[in-house]
This record gives sequence, structure tokens and C-alpha cells, in this order.
Amino acid sequence: MYAYVIAVVVIITILVAKHRNFGRRPKDYPPGPPTLPFFGNLFQMPTREIHKGLAKMSAQYGPIMSLKLGAMDVIVLNSYTTVKDLYDKRSSIYSNRVDNYLRNFGYNLMISTRDNDDVWRRQRKMYHTALTSTAATRYLPYQRFESNQLLWDLLNKPNSSYDALKRYTTSTGSTITYGWRVNSSDNHYVSRLFEWIESYTLVGIATQVTEFFPFLRPIIRHTPKSLNKLNKELSRLVIMEKDLWLELLQQARSKVDQGRLNPCFAGDMLTNQDKDGLNEMEMAYNAGHAWAGASDTTFNTLLGFVKAMILYPEVQKRARLELDEVIGADRLPEWQDRDNLPYVRAIESAAQADPALRDHFTFGSGRRICPGMQVADRSLFMVISRMLWAFDIQGLDNEVIDNDAMTSGLVAGPIPYKSNCVLRDEKRGQLITETWKEAEGWLDEERNYTQAWYEAEFWKK
Repeated sequence: MYAYVIAVVVIITILVAKHRNFGRRPKDYPPGPPTLPFFGNLFQMPTREIHKGLAKMSAQYGPIMSLKLGAMDVIVLNSYTTVKDLYDKRSSIYSNRVDNYLRNFGYNLMISTRDNDDVWRRQRKMYHTALTSTAATRYLPYQRFESNQLLWDLLNKPNSSYDALKRYTTSTGSTITYGWRVNSSDNHYVSRLFEWIESYTLVGIATQVTEFFPFLRPIIRHTPKSLNKLNKELSRLVIMEKDLWLELLQQARSKVDQGRLNPCFAGDMLTNQDKDGLNEMEMAYNAGHAWAGASDTTFNTLLGFVKAMILYPEVQKRARLELDEVIGADRLPEWQDRDNLPYVRAIESAAQADPALRDHFTFGSGRRICPGMQVADRSLFMVISRMLWAFDIQGLDNEVIDNDAMTSGLVAGPIPYKSNCVLRDEKRGQLITETWKEAEGWLDEERNYTQAWYEAEFWKK
């Protein structure tokens, strides 16, 4: 009995000695708030409005600040010069990803979370080849068409900007990725996509404890699924994701074989498979995550735009004045108008080499910068310019909208709010109707683009 007690005491003593600095900030780390033993800065980490909380801390501790969240090291950068110096100039050092619990499930083929290894570089190369500024021009016909339907949807349901924007972003994402469009936001593939995104986000939040305290991972990992709802849900999502991505890739392959696939990212990978060296699973996940990323992030950005226009009507008014001077009421804005609309295109400077000239770092920086940035710029410009040209964007029922109310999770977006898109004049409404009816006439029986339409649209100036 005494031997057992002594053994337990020795083990505890060894563990305490080994982990006595657990949660403490090492002396050579950047400054930050004082830590507590074991927990570090966990209790000081903002749980809401994280951007405000971190900005407040950085004002006290400097543009490079460190936090200890249990065992997790977090370095917070709060100036464009530090981002430039670390992520752009030293991208070979700061382009990896920390290990996390979610990567133990599935195939670790999500480009945003995979390490900078050979597979990641081949995946990344395919994105860069297919989504450069020159290649992105191929997708303008899709973005033009889908923004035509967006205006038509808002004309007929002015209070439904949420659904209209969701359909627009998922449809541009699916056409650019797979060559087929989404006519309605209740499309079954869209439903499966957003179920996966939303469920994966919730699981990501639930597994954060394993990032703070990694010693819990083997315990949680090996707990039977009958007792562990988290692992059960993760296993379901792994199967769901794999089935969805492979099904969509096979559809694209079938259309390639039939010579019926319009230009798209999946088609590029399938026709260049031998050259690029991606296997079936890598191509499926590369395409699937491209669609998920394009749909979710662009959707949240546009929800933020509509919210901003409601909160800052003077900005909206100034943008409309610029559009009226440059475009007038007789035609819709086009991508080719962007150089003449500096106020409207105020969000398009993320690609500037000089970080001081960038408005934001929404697309990231360094080797991890969003490879679809050029395509996203076009999608955002087409929607923003055309919505401002057509509508006066207002709030609804005197609802008070909180400026900084954001959702939590891997991809943050505005808390749901109400809006009303009021048509500026009947002339614009008539042009929207005529434009959509003409565009709709090019669709086939499945309401997808015909190749004749794409060929005719691509050469429009």
C-alpha cells in the first residue's frame, strides 16, 4: 500500500516538475498581459468582439504581442508593417500551420490548415495557375450573369438580400469551381455544403480545449463513440465531406468526357492531372474547398457591405453619385468600369505590394494569401457596383443595427439583420427586367449555362 502511495506521489511530482512552466510566457517571447499558472491568458482572451479586445491589448503591449492560452502560443500582429515584415518578407518561415485535433480526422487535405509540404505546394500551384488575374477574366461572364439574377431577385423581393446574396455567392462559386450554377438557395448541394460548413465550425469551437490542453487529445480521441458525441460528429462530417467532394468531381469528369463542361477550376485539374500530379482525392478536396471558401467568405463580406451601407448612408450616397456620373441610368456597371470608379472600388487594394496602400488584410498575406483573391475582387465589385447603381439600401422597421455585432467561429460574419433594397427609379427597374429576361433565355432545360452563351459572353467588352 505504501509503495503504491509513494509511486503516485513520485509520478505527480515528476509531472508537476515537467509542466511547472505550463501556461507561462517564455522570457524571449513578445510582451503581453500577465499569465496565470497552467491557464496562461485564457481568462483574459476576449470571447466576444475579439477584434476590439485584442486591439485594446495591443495598444498597451505593442504591435507584436503574445498570449499564452494554456499550451497554445498566440502571436498577435497589430500593424501592417509587422505583417509585411513577417508574412511577406519571411514567408518561408511563417507559412506553416500548427497541429490541431481536427487534422487527426479525415484526409488533411484542406489547404488552409495543411502544413507547407509537397502536397500543399502542388495544391497551391493549381490554385495559382487557375486563378491568376489573367485566368480570372474567364469567369467574368459567370459573375455578370449571376449579378443580373441578383438584381432581378432583389427587384422582386427587396427585403430578401440574405437569400439573394447567398444564392449569388454559392452560384458564382459553383460555376467557377464546377461549371454549373445554382438557381435557388435551397439547392440540395448548397444545403449539404452549408450543413458541412456550419457543423464543422461548431466542432472547431468544441475542440478548442484540445488546442489549449493537448494532453486531453489521446483521452478524447480514444473514448468510444458511444460515449463521445464529438468524435461521432467528426466521423459523420468526414464521410459527408468526402462523399460531397467526390460526387461533384465525378460530375465534372463526366461533363469533360462529354465535351460539355464550360471553363472551371475542376475542369482545369482534370485535364491537367498528369502534369500537376494531383490524385483523385486531392483534386476532389481542392475543388470542394475552393467552392466552400468562395461561397462562405464572399457571402459574409457582402452581408457586411449591405450592413455598412445601412449604417453609413452618406457613403452610399457618395458612391451612387459617382456611379451616376460615370455610368448613368441607361446601362449596368461592368468590370471594365472599375478604373473610373475609385470610390466604389475602395475594397480592391489587397494585392498592393506596399502594405501601407492596402485597405485591409481580409485575403491574408504571404504564402497563405487567398489564391482566389483576383476572382473574389471581381465578384465583389460586380455586386457592390450594381446594387448601388440600382437600389437605395435601407434598414427595415426602424431596427437598431449594432455596428460590430459579429458571429463567432472560423469565419465570422454579421449577426443577421433586416434590410430593404428600394429601387431608385422605374427606368433602372425596366433595364434590370430586360437584362435578366435576355440572360435567362440562354439557359438550358436544367437552367445551366449553354456553351453558346459562354462563347458569346466571353468576348463582350
